[in-house]
Amino acid sequence: MDTSVPKVTRTYQTTSLWYLMDLERDKRQEKYAFLNPNLPPANAPFYRYAYERYAETSAQSLASLLKSAHSLKLASDDVRSTTGASALDRRKVTGNSHAVTAQAKDQAELQSFTLQIDQAAVSQKNTGAALSRLAPSSVEAGSHRFSLTAGATTQTFRVDFWSGETNEQALGKIRRVINAADMGVTATLVRDTTNSTVRLELTADDTGKGHAFSLKDETGNAVDATGLANVEREAENARYRVNGGPAVSSESNSIRLGGGQVTAFWTKATEGSVTLQVTPDNDAVVKQIAQLIEAYNGLAAAAEEAGALLSPAVTRAMERALPERSLELLGIDKRSGGSLKLDLGASELQRRLEEDYDAIRQELVGASSLPAQLSKLADKLTGAPSFALLNVYTSPYTSLTNYQYNPMYAPPLQRYLPVPWTGTLMNHHF
Repeated sequence: MDTSVPKVTRTYQTTSLWYLMDLERDKRQEKYAFLNPNLPPANAPFYRYAYERYAETSAQSLASLLKSAHSLKLASDDVRSTTGASALDRRKVTGNSHAVTAQAKDQAELQSFTLQIDQAAVSQKNTGAALSRLAPSSVEAGSHRFSLTAGATTQTFRVDFWSGETNEQALGKIRRVINAADMGVTATLVRDTTNSTVRLELTADDTGKGHAFSLKDETGNAVDATGLANVEREAENARYRVNGGPAVSSESNSIRLGGGQVTAFWTKATEGSVTLQVTPDNDAVVKQIAQLIEAYNGLAAAAEEAGALLSPAVTRAMERALPERSLELLGIDKRSGGSLKLDLGASELQRRLEEDYDAIRQELVGASSLPAQLSKLADKLTGAPSFALLNVYTSPYTSLTNYQYNPMYAPPLQRYLPVPWTGTLMNHHF
């Protein structure tokens, strides 16, 4: 018997031989080429029995499975969330028109409103005279003072104009001092390249009579010469009616309804009343269920990829987490390979949400609902020790138990595991 491996069985003698052969190949030597130079390297068919390969494959498979389980946990908890993440809490408002639009907060009460807009609020707009751009300024040279009153605030400005300045330069000075004051009035220089003219437009930043403004000269003729006091559009308040009630006046073109849960906006008067209906956002619900299915399918794909490495208990747990009643009610079909699919795309779930939203909601938030079961499944997978997810009856796993760690021998663990002694692989090489 070979003295290098005294008192061992032929099995371990052969295992050591495979180990030495691999070492020699790593050193690019051909010491054992005489066995059969036409065969592939001996470690090729047996590499899947190597400890390192099994450990690496198992670790990768479990990492993929646990990552998918974590994604499933997030997706399932989002559906049942009470903190705003659930699409079941989202709302949309139907009945929006070109004149009126509305938005609803999450968890807003499902209700309807009628809104009639008799007049939209508008902001004041002053349009100055069109002056030749490059002509000498219409404002006299010297120091000029004019006042701007916006709401309850009045401010006086001083602007110095110089001889030889053009109308465009003079208007630019006025524009700068008004905008710098930040009084809720914006001055804009409007150029007409066709006629080579320029003028100033002053517009209130907000709508309503409370934001009207006026200008007047204190000294000089800056306002008069540029026509800035010319009011093209008067400030007006909005007038509207809610649910057929009395007319209400408002400086803005918006109103909060339903205790502030719904906000309506308008841009012009309506022809008659507009009905605004607060409804569940079924599109968002369908999208979130599709994301939940995608997360589960990711877990199913990871389990299928792991194959025999994975404990059969994992597959059984995945099957138990799919209540048949929930799948049927939500319009979800099982596919080959364990994955799920929304029946008829998403149209079936959309239809069922429209027909009986409350029943679908209960099926998604209840303790025995599909998201609840998938959340428990994810907790079970991520909470279990990693080795508990492995199939302990596979040949690579059981072969690991043939070795024991003993630091008194060197090396304490052989690199290769015992190989099967029957079958075409061994017959082919020996």
